[in-house]
Amino acid sequence: MKSKIVFVDHPFHEKTGSSNFIKNLLSLKHEIILIYFDQFKDDKSYLIGTINNINPDFICFWQNFPYGFLKKIKCNNVTFFPMYDDYLITKKYYLKNEIKKLKVICFCRKLYDEMLKIGFKNLYFFQYMPPLNIESNKIDDEKSLFFWSRNGDINWTDLKAICQKLNVDRLVIHNPENILQISNDEIENQTFSVFVSNWIENQQDYLLLIEKCTFYLAPRKFEGIGMSFLEAMSKGKILIGFNFPTFNEYVTHEINGFLLNADASLNISLEIDFKKIQENSIAKSFEIRENWNRHENEILQIIQCPKKSFFNFNL
Repeated sequence: MKSKIVFVDHPFHEKTGSSNFIKNLLSLKHEIILIYFDQFKDDKSYLIGTINNINPDFICFWQNFPYGFLKKIKCNNVTFFPMYDDYLITKKYYLKNEIKKLKVICFCRKLYDEMLKIGFKNLYFFQYMPPLNIESNKIDDEKSLFFWSRNGDINWTDLKAICQKLNVDRLVIHNPENILQISNDEIENQTFSVFVSNWIENQQDYLLLIEKCTFYLAPRKFEGIGMSFLEAMSKGKILIGFNFPTFNEYVTHEINGFLLNADASLNISLEIDFKKIQENSIAKSFEIRENWNRHENEILQIIQCPKKSFFNFNL
């Protein structure tokens, strides 16, 4: 009989599926009971009662952690997966002694270093890379760029300038919430063609749009893990994104991708060998994926072990 893990996730990830890789890993050896919970909106007492009724062997919190929680639950084996973008907003909560008692697994080196500085001890860092799918990937004569407008960190003026710097022939924009303000006249008056999508039926259609492009432009300054750009990287795409974590922990400027300045401007050399940059990106993807394959079972060990045994692992 499998042991039980309650996995508490943020409701937004039900749509994005960004935590699926961990849930799939845990489900190999455990029964997963999934609970979606927003620590700033939902009833904490209901969550506590639900978990105590389940009486799990282990509890995992993904991004969320409801403070004042530990002393009210029966299970004392709790692991927290914090996200860097959430940490920047809720940093004051990370100073609380309760959260420092947790086992913590980070997917961002910057976050890992920050948490070490403020007194976390049961702490470890991993980098993730999805399974690679780059067999048919190559640099075509027509260079195309994919951009998913999500929060306004990159506007239309920024986007045009980036495309011009990269000499892009075709721009594919996914703009489901019309965050990117752009008129038909502006679309037609460009040196590159523009395709705008306002709706994608499923993830496979989304990935198909990415697969047809040369470049992937990451939309946000700060990421938790960065699953959207990691999916593109695993498909051999050349990444462009802000010089902030977690993006700049995977990409080195003009080596295996491009880093934007804080104002979304892009500085690049006059002579760029895009094929070489893509080759470097693919090599980096293989390196990270191979390292993940070697160490992913250690995540299971960390979750299963009591806190007092945490540092016995040769990680």
